[in-house]
Amino acid sequence: MSAKKTMLWALLLTLGVWAFFSWPLPRVVLDGVPSSSTNIEKGNMRRMFQGDHLQLLYNYWLVSDMIAGHTPWFHNLYEFNTGDDADTEYEGLDYWPSVLIFSLGQWLGGRALGWNLMGFISLWMTHLFTWLLLRRFVKSELAAAMLALLAIAFPYRWATLCGGSPTGFEMAWVPVLLWGIDSAIRRGRILGGCVAALGILVPFSNDAHVFFFGFLLIPFWAVFVLLQNEEMQWKSLRAWRRIVVACLPLAVMAVCLLGLSLGVVGDDTAETTVEHGRSLHEVSLFTPVAQGLFEWRGLGHHAAIYIGYVLPLFLIAGVLLHLYLIIRNPRHCWRQTVVYAALLAGIAAIIILALGPGGPRGGFLFVKARKLIPPYEMIRQTGKIFAILPPLMAVAAALSLNAFCAGKAGRPWSFAIPLCFVLLAVPEYKLQIRPTICLLDDQQPAYAAVAADAETRGENPRVIVLPIWPGDSSWASLYEHYVSLYRIRMINGYMPVVSTDYIDDVYHRFETANAGLLDDDQLDNLLARGIRYVLLHEDAFPEKVSYFPVGYTAWRLMNHPRLEFMEQGQNVWAFRILEKGMVKPPALEKWNVFFPCSFASFELEWFEGSEKIVLQDVSASGDHFRRFAVGDPPVAMYQTEHLQAPKGNFSLRQKGHGRLSIRMGLDNGVTNLQEVICDNDAWHWVVVPIGDLSGSRKVRPVIQCEEGSVDLDVAIYSSGTFPEIAAGEPLAVPAALFFHAGYTDRDETAVRFRSDYEPIGGIFYGPKLPLTDGEYAVTVEYETEAADGVDLGSFHLETQGIRSPDFPVVAGAPAQGAWSTRKSNLPFDLVFDYSRNADMMIRNIVFTRTK
Repeated sequence: MSAKKTMLWALLLTLGVWAFFSWPLPRVVLDGVPSSSTNIEKGNMRRMFQGDHLQLLYNYWLVSDMIAGHTPWFHNLYEFNTGDDADTEYEGLDYWPSVLIFSLGQWLGGRALGWNLMGFISLWMTHLFTWLLLRRFVKSELAAAMLALLAIAFPYRWATLCGGSPTGFEMAWVPVLLWGIDSAIRRGRILGGCVAALGILVPFSNDAHVFFFGFLLIPFWAVFVLLQNEEMQWKSLRAWRRIVVACLPLAVMAVCLLGLSLGVVGDDTAETTVEHGRSLHEVSLFTPVAQGLFEWRGLGHHAAIYIGYVLPLFLIAGVLLHLYLIIRNPRHCWRQTVVYAALLAGIAAIIILALGPGGPRGGFLFVKARKLIPPYEMIRQTGKIFAILPPLMAVAAALSLNAFCAGKAGRPWSFAIPLCFVLLAVPEYKLQIRPTICLLDDQQPAYAAVAADAETRGENPRVIVLPIWPGDSSWASLYEHYVSLYRIRMINGYMPVVSTDYIDDVYHRFETANAGLLDDDQLDNLLARGIRYVLLHEDAFPEKVSYFPVGYTAWRLMNHPRLEFMEQGQNVWAFRILEKGMVKPPALEKWNVFFPCSFASFELEWFEGSEKIVLQDVSASGDHFRRFAVGDPPVAMYQTEHLQAPKGNFSLRQKGHGRLSIRMGLDNGVTNLQEVICDNDAWHWVVVPIGDLSGSRKVRPVIQCEEGSVDLDVAIYSSGTFPEIAAGEPLAVPAALFFHAGYTDRDETAVRFRSDYEPIGGIFYGPKLPLTDGEYAVTVEYETEAADGVDLGSFHLETQGIRSPDFPVVAGAPAQGAWSTRKSNLPFDLVFDYSRNADMMIRNIVFTRTK
């Protein structure tokens, strides 16, 4: 078959596999990019959610923007920019030449098309060069073409291609490398050596994992080709000379890149969080389990290493047939059988290394590899070694096919066997792949407002985006996308490896901003860096960033005398930093209670004490409580960031008869003394205020029993509490005070959910506080434009060991339920599970005490 026909058929076959595996991506190829190969989203798509896909898209866009002349070469101006553009310089030619394909697609139809075109071209290259490689091992052109489909259907390929990893794109260069080495050794062609050199050069600038594992594969593959080549003249000096000359380009390239990589790794990791490599504990967190090799339709990184059943059985059958042929005919070419067995042993070693510390004998092979090959200590995701596996699997399948076809003359066998095999293996692999598509925004009003305001001032827009992270959180990938739309310079960002300077000088300096706390020194520091704006992502605010929901942060920023509210673009709020404070009317006045997060709840039995008495009680939080008796030494709780919370307090659940003294020790040296009286045999709550928080940041309560004996269960830090509720009295809690996705409607103190942005499931919950003992009717006050009868979701209430039924929320009908604190007065949550069937708004949650 001519080269043109081969390329065309490879293109058509790849197009079919791409459409089959990536569906529904072909429907939205201009608007979305894949984000995962194991879907959990309704309809397989959602708009603008965080992940590595957005980070990698940002990086491709950045280099493309350099090509277009909008961004200076070798500068990443738009993240981790601390105020001086010169400090954003970086060395290297990242993402070449892949970014040229991205740039072409972006020019033709936008970023999504650029990304998807790049993915398709990568698959096409993989199939084409695997096909060319397999021609060396099977006589049938059709068999080679069909078996090459394995290389683009292999689940790991789609796990990386859909998971926002450059590995997914750069795996195309593995068969290029293998074909080049084979051509250089088998035919003595210097072109093969040049192609192999290109096959290792491109991954060097694009993906460290493909480069690293491809580099390690070179000597093993070279030996394999030498042994497998039956025409090799082992005693011919001329033959060896041809091979050495042909392989010279690869050898020179490998030596140069080895020297560069060792220097680059050292420079890139110096004074970073991974300067001394990855610990085995860290690696174990990202290591797939062996079950993932065969787990049907698995999830997460375990599913990425799926090899299935059809391919392994085909290879095992090939081994048995090879052995049968040798037994039946001792003169059968035993060398090919040994070479085949060696290839399978190599594949087995790759699979064992992919299991990392979880491999046989406690990961013995992986641990040895880390010791013998120091750069291996930088590998965190052990499954990345699967990047070199697909073409090797295709070669193994080809050698297995030879055993099936041995002694069977005629073309039908060489066509029928691979066809049946592929018709079983490819659909099996497709059933493991359920792509999730992230639809991309092309505008964001709050970011646009910042860019426009800076333009009127004749300045480059510079921002700090909240919540701020240590730099390695995928949540910040959302920020990267939006700043790229307007070329806004951001002091924070997202990278897998972060400098210690960023941690010390930026993250620790400004982390209190996550709670809306920005003092004059912090604001002056930002202004000195040229940073005049603060952006808050309301729907990218998980519990771990603050003791309180995002509403507390928004409330503080809205009422800050040196922050001027500019724009709310649905889920993003924009503020301008002022040189001096100004007097402004109170904002969001109905927001007077701020719920505690999960880690603002402290079990009293956690804390050390020389005479600690811990007793069991199924009605206690965590099934245990702690007894405090007169004469016991004082017990110090954890030091807690109080975040200058208004009406900051600890709610204690207690019973018994006695008196406690609680010393609220602040980090400014002040101690506020509080006294608590307990005279009740039933569990009840008492609110202990912290007192004046001025000039402090942290508080550590110290508890001591002064009289009698008091049992303490749990302490909750919160800002304000619910009032006592009399029978027949309703308590309406604004939805904006709850933990939530979506965005706040400030005029309504409500929360709006958008069916194309918000995830399915429990995206609205709280309050994690107790209610007055009693029976309650619970109403979710909502609005929607959906037709009557549309299922909007459901809500339930839950506390330790108790969960209410699911109460439906259906358009056109009231959403009502019931709850009782009679069995337990522990803190509870109301959880709303959103269906994504329609847009909606929740105004209030109303608790009406009926008894």
